[in-house]
Amino acid sequence: MNAQVSVVLVATGMITPLGDSAATSIAAIKGGISAYSASQYISHRGTPMILAQVPGEVIAPLVAPLQAQKLSPRRVRMLQLAGTALQQTVAETGLSAPCPLYLAAPESLPNLPATVGDEFLGQLAVQANIELDMTHSRVFAAGRAAGLAALQAGIGAIQAGLPVCLVGGVDSYMEATLLGQLDADNRVLGENASGGFAPAEGAGFIMLVSPQHAQRFPNAQVFHCGIGLAQEQGHRYADAVCLGDGLATATHRALANCGGRKVSRVYASFNGEALHSKEYGVACIRHHAAFAADAPLVHPADCLGDMGAAIAPLLLAMALEENNMGCSLILTTSEQAPRAAMWVAAQS
Repeated sequence: MNAQVSVVLVATGMITPLGDSAATSIAAIKGGISAYSASQYISHRGTPMILAQVPGEVIAPLVAPLQAQKLSPRRVRMLQLAGTALQQTVAETGLSAPCPLYLAAPESLPNLPATVGDEFLGQLAVQANIELDMTHSRVFAAGRAAGLAALQAGIGAIQAGLPVCLVGGVDSYMEATLLGQLDADNRVLGENASGGFAPAEGAGFIMLVSPQHAQRFPNAQVFHCGIGLAQEQGHRYADAVCLGDGLATATHRALANCGGRKVSRVYASFNGEALHSKEYGVACIRHHAAFAADAPLVHPADCLGDMGAAIAPLLLAMALEENNMGCSLILTTSEQAPRAAMWVAAQS
């Protein structure tokens, strides 16, 4: 999607380590509140791993029909998170008719179990007690960059004639095998760790409607955007050297039709690891003319950890809440090749 499009957003549901809604999460981030804490997971150094977890009391338990299935702890956690946030989104509009869901999910990494596929959608519908249009629904299991790919698909569905759709993301690092692999690679923060990031979890959803249906929703918010997707050949698990071409190309594609707006703020999925800084530097150098001189870089992982595939809805909510005079740029990078960028401006 290189062309500029107008999008109508009518509802948001979210749960993060800092809040049970987009508003509370954003307020906590603006206040500099941190969700980091020592966890029950012990690193190879013998000290607690530093994680950012959603409090158990704010998410619904796994429903009885799913308890009989042999689901991994990570999938159970993701169903609980996504079910809670999805119910919020649907309840906000009172929508009862089935609609499609385009869902960002964790990517499968080398030497680790596969994450989820389209079967997750049926389980999520049971957990959230809603009916989805399974014919059009789809899972994008590609990590952090998947959220903007899912949004692109959702916008395309609306443009193709669907009256309403859901777009969201869910992820959780709270799984012993995954954390153990990250810890073995010295990537998890800890009391005596010199680097790394804070693994986290969360879920976020938005509901989009066609312009013809916008008048039915008093809280409808219109925004303009352009999305660019690309691949980084030198990603973390590749033999090739990371040159930053993927994120730079995604940025170029996103900004191709921004109408001359200057990027006045950048929201990114970066979690503090050096690889992301390198890629961002390349994107900035190649597109320096598109950025305002004082455009700040905002990465909420500083406060709520790395939410993986769940991050895009939060970044979008933050960009729309800011509603600056230029446009915001959202950047997301996965562990493997996918890279995504999106410029967004709220309609004045």
